[in-house]
Amino acid sequence: MILRVNLFIICTVFITSIAYAIPYNLPTTTDELPEWDEKTSQALVENMGKWLNMQSEDPNHPQFSDEHYKQSFLEMSGAINFKLTKQIKAQILYRTNKIRSATERTLGLTEMYFPIFEEYLSKKGMPRAIKYLTIVESNLNPVAKSHASAVGLWQFIPGTGRMYGLKVASYADERSDTHKATDAATTMLSNLYKRYGDWCLALAAYNCGPGRIDRLVKSKGYNYWVVRKYLPRETQNYVPFFMAVAYTYEYHALHELKAQRVEQDLILTDTLHLAAGYKSLSSLATKYGVTRDMVKRLNPVYIKNYIPSSMKNPILVLPARIVAQERGLMDQYNRLISINTENPIKCVRRIHTLQDINFLMQAHQCTLEDILFWNRLPKNYKLQAGDIIAIRKYYAPKDAKYNVAKTREEIASIRIHSLKVIGIDHQKEEAVTSTVYAKAAPSKAAANNLKIVAPKAMGTTPKPSTRTAPASKTPTLMERVSRDRSRTRRIRGKQTQRVIGSTTSTPTQKSKVSVPAVRATVSAPTAPKTAKKNNTTTTTKVIAGVEQHSQQLAREERIKLVTKQQMQATTDCLKDIRNRVDQIDADNKAKKEVKLPSRTRARNIRN
Repeated sequence: MILRVNLFIICTVFITSIAYAIPYNLPTTTDELPEWDEKTSQALVENMGKWLNMQSEDPNHPQFSDEHYKQSFLEMSGAINFKLTKQIKAQILYRTNKIRSATERTLGLTEMYFPIFEEYLSKKGMPRAIKYLTIVESNLNPVAKSHASAVGLWQFIPGTGRMYGLKVASYADERSDTHKATDAATTMLSNLYKRYGDWCLALAAYNCGPGRIDRLVKSKGYNYWVVRKYLPRETQNYVPFFMAVAYTYEYHALHELKAQRVEQDLILTDTLHLAAGYKSLSSLATKYGVTRDMVKRLNPVYIKNYIPSSMKNPILVLPARIVAQERGLMDQYNRLISINTENPIKCVRRIHTLQDINFLMQAHQCTLEDILFWNRLPKNYKLQAGDIIAIRKYYAPKDAKYNVAKTREEIASIRIHSLKVIGIDHQKEEAVTSTVYAKAAPSKAAANNLKIVAPKAMGTTPKPSTRTAPASKTPTLMERVSRDRSRTRRIRGKQTQRVIGSTTSTPTQKSKVSVPAVRATVSAPTAPKTAKKNNTTTTTKVIAGVEQHSQQLAREERIKLVTKQQMQATTDCLKDIRNRVDQIDADNKAKKEVKLPSRTRARNIRN
């Protein structure tokens, strides 16, 4: 109590001292105050606009006529019938003149989210302009929350979110998940369009609910502009705001609006599948070398800043460079980033089949030539599961020429392993072989004419080679074996000639190495003892030579058998090549057909 009394006394003394300290030279009559005229009022209004960050209309900003807006809406019209009204024009002027800085900030965020939206819209066959609905709903804020407890980029209320498979819990809210919420929103809008057959009515039902629209269309018909005046005030402004936003961001360059750049790590992202278990976002940020704020911004689904142990198959969104490093694809990522071009990268995707390329071509409205030009790939590019490709912002020129980047070896450079006999190792009694290769044929017709280097038969003389080895080069093991083999043959031939020349003098018996000659030599009765000893020695040598010759023939038979098996293996390889060429031809035919991927394929692309 005493403390309160003392406090009251101190405050009273302080206020009294301030009152007595006021100087007496201040104006005390209305005559001494400044006059309040129109100029003062205008200056006050202009300054208040600056204080509130509301820029006034600048005459230097581009201004357009109503004819320009009508022509632009006519060009944008297709599945959605755009219409120019006074309310829509006022909204366009408000976003392009009054709040230019806020429009430019949101324009920078579109680089982060719109590539993802375009892929899901393409999968459902919906107009690309639907992506601008997220600016009307949440201004591209994934954690935005409305007065009706709607959360996320697409502003799902809890009941509708659960209806379309979004889990809402205390630790994780999938309404803030970019991929899952976009999948649910496109499914819901697609169902509403099938229900009413008009995109304006589908957008109105997305805002106020399909029940109210059902009651109105029964009596008023399926025309939004007729039904509009019977809708709630918020829904009456909903579709015009959407059309104004679609025009503003579609033709932002005409109004000289420049996007406020976002970090590249927030634009080029990929996903990682984590093992089940408790993990905090701080520990994950430390593990992957990024800031905690970036992990939180890329994963707003985790409300409590941790992944609970009860969550099955948790997914973490990270910068693409981190994911490429974790998956061992850093070389491919660095090659894409190092391409020197002024065309910025729109997104980075991993592909597995030709259907993935067809899906990206349809989603981003580009051609195969654009993708090859953007990634500096050859025209005969053969994809491999897990390849990384970049989608860029601007299309490739028709007469573009570029240097093809070095990529992995294509199928045309596959080499078939075969063996060629180059000598015989007499000590180990086995053939000495060397590897030869044959390139695979690039087409089926060339595969039939493919030549395989076959091993030469034993005893055939090789063709003289024109290449001479340098004198300082030491002979290899194969050369030494071949040289010793030739030397052994020469010595054995000379010994056989001496033996045959000593037993008979007829020239016809010189080239014969046979046992009958030995028998004739042994059966001579009148030869002396010394001659008998010499003949016995000669006979032993001849028999040894014959045994050696028979062993050599046996070895050659074994070599022929091995060669036959190798030729059979080569033939099997050729059959595999022909089957692979047929498969490539079938894939090229399927490549021309653009097919929408299944839901499982889309989930794999997203992950």
